[in-house]
Amino acid sequence: MSIKVFADGSPLLASEINTNLMNQSVIVTTSARTSMPAAVEGMTVYETDTDKLLTYISTTVGWQLPWNMPWGCVGVGVATADQTGLTFTDITNMSVTWTSVAHRRYRMTANFVAVSTAGAPALQQTVIRNGAGSFTYGYVAHDFSVGANAFGVCCVGYMADSTAASQTAKVAFGRQGGDAATYTIQNATSMNGVLIVEDIGPAAAPVA
Repeated sequence: MSIKVFADGSPLLASEINTNLMNQSVIVTTSARTSMPAAVEGMTVYETDTDKLLTYISTTVGWQLPWNMPWGCVGVGVATADQTGLTFTDITNMSVTWTSVAHRRYRMTANFVAVSTAGAPALQQTVIRNGAGSFTYGYVAHDFSVGANAFGVCCVGYMADSTAASQTAKVAFGRQGGDAATYTIQNATSMNGVLIVEDIGPAAAPVA
């Protein structure tokens, strides 16, 4: 809508209050947003029960944080128990499922501690992949020929331009190539494995 320029002496109409004043102001409400006018693009609300400042973006995207800003953490998966005998498998509980918004970018960061427990360690791999296990968001290979010593692993994944869908990111670790070792993921209380998924900003304009 256009910005109304008020002239001296002009009457203030109810339609001008409802459209130009109310729809172009920050509306203080609750997350239920009851008794509000029909939402239009750019309408902004402050929810007193959630302390969120939200903008109506489109009929498809709905109410969200401002589009051109990162939206922060969308999920965390924490592994709290040791996992033994790994050759190559998903790490239990290092998984996050969320509903992505179309044309947003997502970053996944994984960190954990592993130790070789049997055989000859040579070449290992860490993969951040989707729920079907068939696509990698992130990948790193490492060569820790260190016997039974523990080593820290960090891997970063990236979704460049999401669709509106349920998404899953999970972490898999283990051997590759000529590696004949088996591994333990050390997820004791003092060194939990963690997967964090974050919205880091828009990839394109929102879907109308």
